Amino acid sequence: MISSNGGEYEYGGGIWICHGDGMVTVAGSVIKDNLARQGGGLCLCSSEGLVTLDGNVISGNSAEEGGGLYFDGNVTLINDAIINNEANNTD
Repeated sequence: MISSNGGEYEYGGGIWICHGDGMVTVAGSVIKDNLARQGGGLCLCSSEGLVTLDGNVISGNSAEEGGGLYFDGNVTLINDAIINNEANNTD
């Protein structure tokens, strides 16, 4: 479980993944109650790579952009519950 990071981060309050051309899988995790400017729960920048989220619960996270999840690149979601997150940017 990744919960209540205790601070406010620029990217990915719970998890920040930024890579070039590799593969990353996050599976069976609970990511909750985190805070960041982008991607309260997760911020994913995968440019040429592939990020897979499989069977995760992403809940109660807050950010200006992408309360639960913010991504730019190739992301595959499989059976993830992304619930009760909050994004504050109204632009």
